[in-house]
Amino acid sequence: MKSFFCCLLMTTLFGPAVFSQNSSVNTVDSLAGEFVKSIRNNDREKVILQTDRNVYIAGEKIWYKAFLLHALNNRIDTMSKNLFVDLVDDDDKVINQQVLNTLNLRTDGAIQLNDSLPTGYYWLRGYTENILRTDSNAINVRLLYIKNVNNTNVLDISGRQQGRAGSLQSVIHFYPEGGSSITGINSTGALQVSDAAGNPVTVQGTVKDDHDSLIINFITNKFGLARISFYPVWFKKYFAVMNINGKAIKYPLPGWNPFAAQISVTSQSAEYIQADVALEDSIYSRKFTTYVLGVSRDSVCFAGVGKGMYRVNIPVANFPGGIATLLLFDANSHLLSERKVFINKDNYSIQVVPGKTNYTAREKAHVDIDVTDADGKPMVAALSIAVQDNRLMQMSDDINPGTIPPVAQYEMGDWLKLNKNNISADDIDLIMLAQKPEFNNWQAGNETGKRVADNTELLRNLEGTVVNHKQQPLKQKVVTAISLTGLNPYIGLDTTNYMGAFQLPLPMNRDSLLLKVEVKNRRDRNEDDDIVINKFRFPHFATPVSLKRVYAAKKEGFARQITRYHLDTVFIGVGKEWLKPVIVKAYVKPKILTQYDESKRVSSFSYVLNQEKLRQYGAGSIGNALLMIPGITYKQGQLVLFGGQGWMDSTSKSEPLLVIDGIRMSKSAVEAGGTSMLLEQSPVMSYLNAFSYQDIDFIEVLRGPEASIYGVEGGNGVILVNTKTHHVDESIPAASKIVQPVTYNTAPKFIMPDYLLRQVRNSKSPDPRTTIYWNGSVLTGTNGKASVDFFTADDATTYSVIVSGLTGNGEYICKRVILNRK
Repeated sequence: MKSFFCCLLMTTLFGPAVFSQNSSVNTVDSLAGEFVKSIRNNDREKVILQTDRNVYIAGEKIWYKAFLLHALNNRIDTMSKNLFVDLVDDDDKVINQQVLNTLNLRTDGAIQLNDSLPTGYYWLRGYTENILRTDSNAINVRLLYIKNVNNTNVLDISGRQQGRAGSLQSVIHFYPEGGSSITGINSTGALQVSDAAGNPVTVQGTVKDDHDSLIINFITNKFGLARISFYPVWFKKYFAVMNINGKAIKYPLPGWNPFAAQISVTSQSAEYIQADVALEDSIYSRKFTTYVLGVSRDSVCFAGVGKGMYRVNIPVANFPGGIATLLLFDANSHLLSERKVFINKDNYSIQVVPGKTNYTAREKAHVDIDVTDADGKPMVAALSIAVQDNRLMQMSDDINPGTIPPVAQYEMGDWLKLNKNNISADDIDLIMLAQKPEFNNWQAGNETGKRVADNTELLRNLEGTVVNHKQQPLKQKVVTAISLTGLNPYIGLDTTNYMGAFQLPLPMNRDSLLLKVEVKNRRDRNEDDDIVINKFRFPHFATPVSLKRVYAAKKEGFARQITRYHLDTVFIGVGKEWLKPVIVKAYVKPKILTQYDESKRVSSFSYVLNQEKLRQYGAGSIGNALLMIPGITYKQGQLVLFGGQGWMDSTSKSEPLLVIDGIRMSKSAVEAGGTSMLLEQSPVMSYLNAFSYQDIDFIEVLRGPEASIYGVEGGNGVILVNTKTHHVDESIPAASKIVQPVTYNTAPKFIMPDYLLRQVRNSKSPDPRTTIYWNGSVLTGTNGKASVDFFTADDATTYSVIVSGLTGNGEYICKRVILNRK
């Protein structure tokens, strides 16, 4: 039987110490400095995604906030300039992609959901090029459920094996404490049992030796974990024996390593962590020197040196709350053993206080926020705030995988901080036992520190090449780009170089930018040239299966639960009044001589304004020309089509959908792209007035059944603008095209009614909002305080106020409070 010989020299880097051997002090200090330097140089990136909720109706907006952080310390990372956020379906088909500017810290935004999206599960993903190259499992994913209320199809995933806990081949791992079991003393480890989908499996079993002698019984907990403690003997083999789904399994435990060393935790209190250092026989000696480091994030909070086998009490006061790592090194700085522990104390305090608990309809609500550290000192924090109908939050909670630990180790600390009150101390320590070693290769080269060069040029500039019909580059060509959207006009000009290349700087902080690009010779004449635009390429990849496994059990359960919710009553205003898809059959009229490209025409029953008709109204009056179309009128500051949803409702502000060269223009883009500053001016008319009639081939107006091909978005009719990218007369050269370059995403403004205005407050138009407030860019002051104001909606309901974000020292925070609309 081995016994512990205590010969310990100990120091804490944040407290007093006395040493009798200066060489040991210098060695441990040098080791601590070398270790911290190495792990900081090999730091990785991580992404945190926050959304206003997890359940949506097709046609809504997903409001989100993203953080790009150092994985070690949770502080903001700007080494990667481009942060990607995309939405994909359950088969990884891309629905929407956006790129965010990390250097300018513009990492919040919104994704407009198409109303034709089918009901099902979708994934919001956050990542960088560097994350994809170094560790695709570090991609941050959020599972979203989107319901299309226009159909009654119930999501069926019964045929998808990955969601069935316990029904697949079992996956078993054994994690010896400190990385190795030591023979001759009581050794502990964590046995983990899950199915192939990553769902924990509860099972009873035994540990037996190779002579089939019973050593110990065990049963896994709700996380699929069991603590195994026994006295292994070097000449025996051991097995975990269990029966899963009628199949007998005999899992071999790791064998004996005669050169192993181990740091183990014997007890943990609010004051101390008691740890033992044990050595196997091949390296055991009373003079064998080892060094202990206690690390939290990227800082050393404890350092000590001892000889032989010894016990050490590590003060908890020197560590912040969260996951810490105990490391054991030999005299040559080789890492011998690693043990994770969780320090259960709070590093911050957040108070979210509504002005009052109960509010009336359309009343101004006020919320104060106060963030401090553990000592009550103010903390600066970047926050996002969502105020939701609590019925939606109940559904979002059902899909939240908070009961299953995350796959990525660097997410484990934040997950435990949020869920520690629902997990016993023994289970938390079991989770720590089951963590894979993190610093085995800490002395390796700086491979992970090498960053992928981000392609930012195509996000800041419009680049391309001018070529002739033989695809040969043309030099000395004049390329111009003129904005067709936005209140502030943009004009870019460049001359091609000897390779035919050009580069036009794009305006900052303007996305959804529509440009007309044209090329002429130096005498301002068009020639038979062509423009090849260099397009920004988004990454395309499959979501790692391991990231989806965390949500597998929740997906199946939520698919059953969601049927009990009447979503069309929760999401008021998007129920029966939504238009059903209609298939329209028509005969095409015989082709006649036209003055526009009739091949682009969508419907033979539509009304068309060709360039000749638009010419009659002159420059700046394209929007006004629409009023000559039968059935279109100007009403209460909006353009209204007969038969549209806004025709009978004078308070409606839903204008026809605007589509330019096949690109659906969002409402926010149309509102931002007009030429008029008058609030009463129709946004669609103002937007079209920015065009020159010379740039338009023809305008087609769809209404009623014709517009149904655009789904709900076409409920108020559709205006299709076809620009003149080429002429019908092929003898006239036209080196121009309409392009919408990919630029850094700019977060739209969250729109809410201003009920301080009497005419708005007294409006008879209902206010059915379920998300009554979102702000992804709230920053507390140096006093740690912030406040927000918003207005309640008409429904008598309960609202959840969710505040989440990041403090200046890297603490992820989340707080939810309730207020009522009586």
